[in-house]
Amino acid sequence: MQKLPAEAVGILSRDLGAGRIRKEDTIDASAGIILHKKVGDFVAKGEVLAEIHTNQNNIVDSAVARLEQLYVLQDTKIEKPKTILGIQA
Repeated sequence: MQKLPAEAVGILSRDLGAGRIRKEDTIDASAGIILHKKVGDFVAKGEVLAEIHTNQNNIVDSAVARLEQLYVLQDTKIEKPKTILGIQA
């Protein structure tokens, strides 16, 4: 996989109920996204990329479509990015 924008995944997770916009909003601890594939991982045809968890059944289809649009796949192998970019003292 070539690209997966973290901020957009976070916003989608929030919209599923895993986060809040205002401090008065409630957080659903059972909501969120489990990423099975990350940038640099090999993806085989038919492989599960992620799991979406939410108690809001009316948004499941649109959430799946949004997440599918975020994944950018390519045919050639790419190097996994470094997890830690640097340490500042």
